[in-house]
Amino acid sequence: MNQNAIHRIQQLAKDFQQFEVQSILELPGAGSNRKYYRIFNAKGESLLAAYNPNVKENRAFVAFSKHFNSLNLRVPRFLAIEPEEEFYLQEDLGDEILFNLLKKSGWTSEVKSLFQESTRELLRLQIEGDRLLDYSVAYPRAIMDEQSIRWDLNYFKYYFLKPVLEHLDEERLEHDFNRIVDAFNRDFPHFFMLRDFQSRNIMITNEGVRFIDYQGGRKGSPLYDLVSFVFQAKAEMPYELQQELIQVYKQEFLARTGVDSVLFDRELNYYRLVRFLQVLGAYGYRGYFEKKPHFLESIPKAFEQLPILLAEASAQEQYPALTDHLLQAAEKVQVVPSEKNESNGLVLRIQSFSYRKGFPADPSGNGGGFAFDCRILPNPGREKEYQLLTGRDQPVIDYLRKLPEVDKFLAEAIQLVEQGVENYLQRGFHHLMVSFGCTGGQHRSVYCAEYLARHFEGRTNLNIKLEHLEQQF
Repeated sequence: MNQNAIHRIQQLAKDFQQFEVQSILELPGAGSNRKYYRIFNAKGESLLAAYNPNVKENRAFVAFSKHFNSLNLRVPRFLAIEPEEEFYLQEDLGDEILFNLLKKSGWTSEVKSLFQESTRELLRLQIEGDRLLDYSVAYPRAIMDEQSIRWDLNYFKYYFLKPVLEHLDEERLEHDFNRIVDAFNRDFPHFFMLRDFQSRNIMITNEGVRFIDYQGGRKGSPLYDLVSFVFQAKAEMPYELQQELIQVYKQEFLARTGVDSVLFDRELNYYRLVRFLQVLGAYGYRGYFEKKPHFLESIPKAFEQLPILLAEASAQEQYPALTDHLLQAAEKVQVVPSEKNESNGLVLRIQSFSYRKGFPADPSGNGGGFAFDCRILPNPGREKEYQLLTGRDQPVIDYLRKLPEVDKFLAEAIQLVEQGVENYLQRGFHHLMVSFGCTGGQHRSVYCAEYLARHFEGRTNLNIKLEHLEQQF
């Protein structure tokens, strides 16, 4: 973190109610170019500072936040922005993300309840937040219209289909695209559309769920957000819960708008198809062009929805060329069954986690596995020069490599895991989970998980899944 950024954050915080910054922690990045920093004063109170060089996007976020704050809707409280409009302050909502809780706990009654709450609050934000909202500040577009649909279709075509398939029947494909655009319903009620509503953008706080990442919001069909949430591929929501949440939303939506039930269902299927294509375009752009492999890893999971999606959208009859291209692409991206039903080799899932959040859940449904407590090792996070780094950064790696107790710890862990891998392969098992935990899931656990993954890299009949639950990379 450079000195200019530190100075600007300190000045902005000081101007805001004389908040004297004592320390700054840069938070892990996600898919965007925005950067977030947790700042602390001498009392241990914290705020969240954000940096985004896109001033127009910041203006949209600030305007939307102020409006939603005035209506007491479930978003962070906006606090201040600097004159240059690149750094701003908002309420610190903590670290508990709904998606992460799901991955650690599975579909418990608590998690299901939070998804239900999110569905109800989504509709409230969309309808109540729409009233008197100034859409002139929306970025990059004020309304989701036919042109927006066309852009999403081209996004899918150029960033996903073209990198995956050698040949496209562009004339037939364009004919289907025209039919999709023509099916856009201007008469369906439009409200505030968050545009990227998913469980990764929902925070769990003492005041209930809170929504983030709505700076790309615009006027549009609220059903786009609903399908984004319910059919998020990586959430792997059970079919029964998907239907339950849709019915919860639908019942309230019909009561508020008077929309016909049949029309609601038709629009839902339409936006499920549109959102699916947009997501594939986004995965393709982030993966094939920005070279971020974890987006490419998400593509097979997204394609698991394809058979039901094509059937519910009557795609073979309505969009035959699109259907053909999607089926060809499904073969190219090597769609495989979920890990729970994996038949070829052993999935070795290696995770780092924070003991503050509890043990991660086993997504295979088997339970068990290895859990190693890295808190017995020296903590680089206690030293100021390493506080903003993780176990993947070279200074932290060098620090831990020099410690004999770390080598001993890893050697004994590897011996146990080797025994487990050999035994599971002999017995025909398909999933083994190994978890490394430390206090914050930032330094020691990340380093150990990375080390173990490298140790087993390239083994025959071994499929390594490496995940850092607190770091989102």
